Amino acid sequence: MDAQAQTRLRGLLKTTSGYEGNVDAPEAGSVVTPTTRRDEGFVEVVPRVVLRVDRPASNHLIEGEFLGRLNFLSTRYNLYSGRLLYRVNLETSRNTNLTLELAGIEEQYNLGNLLWAGTYVLFGSDRPAKAIFVTARAREAFDWQITPHWYFSQWFTIRALVPAYVDGDTWPSRLQLDGNAEVYRQFRDDQLGAVLSTTYAHSLGYTGFDGSAVPQSEQVLAAGSAAWRHAFSRAWDLRLAAGALFALRGDSSSWWVVQPTGQVLVRFQGREVREHLSLRAGFELGYDHDASPNLLRGDTLIGDRVHLKGALPLDPGHRVLVSVEGSYLYGQRISATLSRLDRAAHLVLADGALQWRLSDHVELELRYQFGAQRHASATAPVPDLTRHLVVAGVTVVYPSEYPRRPGW
Repeated sequence: MDAQAQTRLRGLLKTTSGYEGNVDAPEAGSVVTPTTRRDEGFVEVVPRVVLRVDRPASNHLIEGEFLGRLNFLSTRYNLYSGRLLYRVNLETSRNTNLTLELAGIEEQYNLGNLLWAGTYVLFGSDRPAKAIFVTARAREAFDWQITPHWYFSQWFTIRALVPAYVDGDTWPSRLQLDGNAEVYRQFRDDQLGAVLSTTYAHSLGYTGFDGSAVPQSEQVLAAGSAAWRHAFSRAWDLRLAAGALFALRGDSSSWWVVQPTGQVLVRFQGREVREHLSLRAGFELGYDHDASPNLLRGDTLIGDRVHLKGALPLDPGHRVLVSVEGSYLYGQRISATLSRLDRAAHLVLADGALQWRLSDHVELELRYQFGAQRHASATAPVPDLTRHLVVAGVTVVYPSEYPRRPGW
């Protein structure tokens, strides 16, 4: 091996135990019986191994992770996932960098971890109680400092999802391609830029949960926006963005959904980030109107979202941290098979945590999460759901090597 290469191996083990309310997630207001509602306790173990090799003009990362969750009352809600990732970052010249990434993921889903995925994938009633999916992902990213003040970046991702098992039903294989390009000019305290992005999603035909035949579908999304960022100080900054989104069916020759997009974001950047134990100090408040394609569900959610998150250290050494996060979303689904928006809903997520770093190797965590979904349309309504989750956990990492750098 190259004498200048540095090889580092790190291991991380996270264990949590908790309570999950309303595992079966019946509709709000329905008659709750032992067959439609279940409160569940569980224990979850997540081991992770990271191998990193740094060389003068490149660094390589191999990461493997397994998640296993065992429930106390019913094995129906047990779940697992495995992930293997390889990433290489190449310094192709003095002003350019190229990143390549390959990943394979196998996940067993159920009603519980779908809701807490944070992407609102329960937006609809057609979901299985248990399913196993295999996902393959390839990603490329390129960064170029054109001049001391002008910058260009782009990335491209291919993702494929294949169902290995679905509880009593069928689920289609899906393919999604995403691309993004950005150019911006850096001033002393300001940054002006433009962003173009596109998504192509293809879903094979399948038999729905009700026995009906669902045809294959294609969807194309294209978006463009202009953005401005102003730094009030080294800690505070403001970001504004505005643009437009176009959605097109793959078999159509005309645009059939046009939506404005925008973002307002105020952020306070904390003094340090410890990336392995995920402790963050800072504050963020924002609003955005944008679209979120979902590979698992095969559709796109467009809506208005308001979010707030913050973390505050309770001691000078940043060993005890309290964090809160909340968001509200009013969303509508862009159907891949219908030429219109359908299925509207109100969605709320809230999260609060207390984290305590006992040493450079051990961290304790106490966390509560709340989620709620309420239908907002009379046609094709989504189910009304309310969920609770309480967990206590411990994370062990070795060696510690806490990297310190400004920002989130």
